[in-house]
Amino acid sequence: MHAIRTETDQSKLPIPHFSEGNSKLNKDGIISFSLPAGHSCPGKGECFNYCYARGGRQQFNNVQSNYDNNWGLSERDDFVEVMNNALRAYPTTKKITGMPAEWMDKIHPDRKKNIINSQQYTDKKDGKEKIKMTTRMGDVVRVHDSGDFHSQDYADKWHQIAKSNPDKHFYAYTKANHLNLDHIHSLPNFTLIHSVGSNADEKIDPSKPHAKIYPDMESLKADGAVHADDSDYTAAMIHKSKKPTVGLVVHGAKKGAFDETAHGAKLKKSQGSY
Repeated sequence: MHAIRTETDQSKLPIPHFSEGNSKLNKDGIISFSLPAGHSCPGKGECFNYCYARGGRQQFNNVQSNYDNNWGLSERDDFVEVMNNALRAYPTTKKITGMPAEWMDKIHPDRKKNIINSQQYTDKKDGKEKIKMTTRMGDVVRVHDSGDFHSQDYADKWHQIAKSNPDKHFYAYTKANHLNLDHIHSLPNFTLIHSVGSNADEKIDPSKPHAKIYPDMESLKADGAVHADDSDYTAAMIHKSKKPTVGLVVHGAKKGAFDETAHGAKLKKSQGSY
């Protein structure tokens, strides 16, 4: 067991990595804590075939190193203390450059108040219109842009972390539908979204926040889901919506691996449709 440190030696605690570089998240002032995709996802199902966290920037060596470091920290006895100490640095301000100008329209209306200043400019390299801005960041935390709750003990730790930080709002997509996560659901500052595509979809309660992947926008709208591709803050606040389904459209190279027929086939029908 790791000893509980006093306030005088907090500097000796290891440092977890919070991502501030995910363009979809940082425009809304959201930071994220992630783990290696797949390896930390015991609840994964057919979703793993088109998991976006298995490609792109997530495969860079420095990103994987940060995820591995976070995974190691997550198994420490003092993980809650480590995270609480690190979260004291937030919210903070961050300068963002190179954001496509059209993304300004994709910032959630409730998050525009966090923008301290912004300026549009023409990028000399590609001639495209870009935005540079300074924004307030870190009062909203996405738990796992990559990875998932890999054990009951780990999920219990996040319950303690969120409970210890009532000034921040936490949210997570999860396929750990085999775990008992009711205590996390009970927290007013934690939005837990059960993702369809796990190996235990039959345990998802459709009356609670849950997410589904759609092949196109038409299918998403026809199902009455709340679209969250443009702003992840929409998902973070889904608990305030009358519609519990978060809708995301499959995109990029993973689209060919998506099987709509199999996706969500085991979701409990006895409690309504999604």
